[in-house]
Amino acid sequence: MSAMNHIDIDPQTATAWVEAGVNVKDLDDVTCPQGLAAVNGSCTTVGVVGFTLGGGFGFLSRTKGLAVDNCLQMEIVTATGQRIVASSQEHRHLFWVLRGAGQVGYGVVTKLQVKLHTLQEQYVGGRFWYVPMSSTKLKELLHVMSEFCRSAEDEITFNIYLITQVPGVAVDYFYDGHPSEAEGKLLPFLRSITERFGPPGESSTAVNGPWEEQTTSYVEYQQRFGEEPVKTYKMWKSAFLGELTPEVIHIIISQLEEAQFLLTPHYRPRALGRRNQP
Repeated sequence: MSAMNHIDIDPQTATAWVEAGVNVKDLDDVTCPQGLAAVNGSCTTVGVVGFTLGGGFGFLSRTKGLAVDNCLQMEIVTATGQRIVASSQEHRHLFWVLRGAGQVGYGVVTKLQVKLHTLQEQYVGGRFWYVPMSSTKLKELLHVMSEFCRSAEDEITFNIYLITQVPGVAVDYFYDGHPSEAEGKLLPFLRSITERFGPPGESSTAVNGPWEEQTTSYVEYQQRFGEEPVKTYKMWKSAFLGELTPEVIHIIISQLEEAQFLLTPHYRPRALGRRNQP
């Protein structure tokens, strides 16, 4: 499959055909220099087709939808060996099934066409840490972030990683709008976090600084952690919650305390913005 790595970009229509062996970094490396990007995940080695078939959430999703929402056509080889193209115009029922359940086994998706979006030159984004952090403080932090996210602007994305054994937390933040707008819509909340819980860890972004000190290009933010080590064994499971209620927070923290292995629950408050709700 890795040999199927061709990418065909049409800048005029802002679309790209992507073969099944292309990963996130491959696509970003071709589209971003042209000022375009697909909705991609932040793990650079993940395959774009598999990521899209499973739904696909990225830092652009709250304003632009899931990866599967941005899929326009799919080429699929059926169990009988027939090669067909499914879209909203052809084989519509198959296209509907593949968008979100395409990993189940309706055939082999060999390539797909995705919508590309125009990038800004700079975004506000970063990460801050609190390691170690007591379970009581972790609960409090999740409550505070949950309250903020109920009415957060669609341009704001948080990824929250809770770490067992230490325990602690890492929070990614990203503002998908003009960087200067983050000064009024995102950064006051981040500063309130540091006022309440103290200065974050040394390797954290300067969350208390002005927006000019927290800017990054999209591709730098996407690829800031590089490729994963060759021998990394992990499993990710996900589920959608309507809200991070106190009961859910209690269950999450309880699991953190009881885990016998390294566990990093990954929470994305309001994965879809209001404009992308079904």
